[in-house]
Amino acid sequence: MYIERSATIMTIQTQPYMEFSYLRTLAGVLKVIELILNFLVFICVIAGPFSYFAGVGWSSFVSCTAFSVTLTLLLLYIFHVVETYPTIPWLLTEMIYCIFCAIFFFITGCVLATDAVSVAYGGAWAAGSFFAFGAMICYGFDVFLKYTSWKNGESPQMTLPTAVTQQSTSVH
Repeated sequence: MYIERSATIMTIQTQPYMEFSYLRTLAGVLKVIELILNFLVFICVIAGPFSYFAGVGWSSFVSCTAFSVTLTLLLLYIFHVVETYPTIPWLLTEMIYCIFCAIFFFITGCVLATDAVSVAYGGAWAAGSFFAFGAMICYGFDVFLKYTSWKNGESPQMTLPTAVTQQSTSVH
């Protein structure tokens, strides 16, 4: 006498693919604005009168590092790599990154503002300070968005499966 049982196993595999619809979301637009502000801070810093001030080196480091990491995150979202590795806590990781960026851009804005008033022809550094405070606000708002998404249990990106496999087995 045989007892027949069947089980259906469904697996969803996501593979990286390119889709620019992320750029139309609030998080995508915010990342693009952050990239632009990071670039503007860097341009204003190197356009300043002297490059040997310690604050100039710090500001260049912060803006270049934030630009590189934010661009990498943007590309990870555009190519849906975030969906490929769901075990990584993307929202928490990115929230911590944005906290550090907001703090570092606050320090950068303060340093550039004090350097701008202490030297003649410091207008470029004053503009850099303005853009640094703008970047601080953007990263702070990004922290708020990531925190609310993380607390609500949302996924960092909509999951669109690219391959669905269904397997049926019979056991006798």
